Amino acid sequence: MGLAYLHRGIQRQADNRHILVLQAMTFIFQYYRSCYSQSNKYPAREGTAMKQQAEYNVARAFHQLGLFTFAVKYYTNALKLSEEFEGGLGKRDLKFEAAHNLNLIYCFAENYEGAKVIAEKYLVL
Repeated sequence: MGLAYLHRGIQRQADNRHILVLQAMTFIFQYYRSCYSQSNKYPAREGTAMKQQAEYNVARAFHQLGLFTFAVKYYTNALKLSEEFEGGLGKRDLKFEAAHNLNLIYCFAENYEGAKVIAEKYLVL
């Protein structure tokens, strides 16, 4: 629901863009809180993967809106969650996706040193 409102809110034809984006973020943060509360019912690695997915999805929504400061916070949280376990979170790990998007934000902001640090730490094999 949140993504549907978000996509409609960023279109030029939408009459009430601010309301649509507000509703979108309300749904997205409801999903975020739900993921965090449900993650406690799973084993540590799977629960952390659920939290990382929620962090990444919120960051992605802010990134799509062009609110890069907020997106950086949630991408960074997603990367920190991946570092909690030796070897990452397995197949569900979004470490590379979060690092790539964070790198893009840093390059867009002309923070090439920050982009280099992220690339060397997470993207170089």
